[in-house]
Amino acid sequence: HGAERMKKLLITLLLISPASFADWGDSYSCKMTLMQIKEMDGTVTDYLLEKFQFKLDKDKNAMVFDKKGYFDGAEVKVITMMNSEAWYAKHSKGGLVQYDAELPAMGLSGFIYTREGPSITTKMFADCEKF
Repeated sequence: HGAERMKKLLITLLLISPASFADWGDSYSCKMTLMQIKEMDGTVTDYLLEKFQFKLDKDKNAMVFDKKGYFDGAEVKVITMMNSEAWYAKHSKGGLVQYDAELPAMGLSGFIYTREGPSITTKMFADCEKF
């Protein structure tokens, strides 16, 4: 199953025009598809889905979010840049962002945020577009 998924990803990557690739300085507009917090006792709360924006800032080596909504101006440091369309970034409060522009073509969210805390777990999925 994993090999088939990887094969689809590679085919998708080969078909994409290099002009569509992201780069430092690009901005993204996103819409959450899931925002959930699970408490230690097992209680799960779904939150209002928001729209948000971020920019890839090369000088800060970070995803810089707009000053509203869940991320409220956060600068999330890029820790691994697999390529210009896929990276991992770490929030100073412990959350991890995975971004991969190719995942929506496979029916998956391209933006995934997770945060494991001592008493809660946060999970967010979003679909994003360059603008």
